[in-house]
Amino acid sequence: MEGLYFVSFTKDHKLHYCGQIIKQLELGYWLVSLVNFLNGNMDCGMVYHLREMQGNWKIYDTKEEWVQKVEYFQRQASRQSSKPASPPVHPTVSSGPPSPSDH
Repeated sequence: MEGLYFVSFTKDHKLHYCGQIIKQLELGYWLVSLVNFLNGNMDCGMVYHLREMQGNWKIYDTKEEWVQKVEYFQRQASRQSSKPASPPVHPTVSSGPPSPSDH
């Protein structure tokens, strides 16, 4: 799963997190990098157990497919919201996982 991209959803099917799976830390636990929706950068790391990822996470093989899906989910959320839509965040992803100096 290392290097794959994901989006996760809340219980009411709203976009929750999106980012990239960085590496497995120990059996069942994965380090992921999350996109900051304010600036589009991956600047937050979190650890999740595989159980938390199953069910409400969608996994994507390529950056291109992932970016298209994130933009799609943002458009859907804007249409369903009564508030004016904010500009879409275009996730920025390096070709590899963030280095320790990025955090």
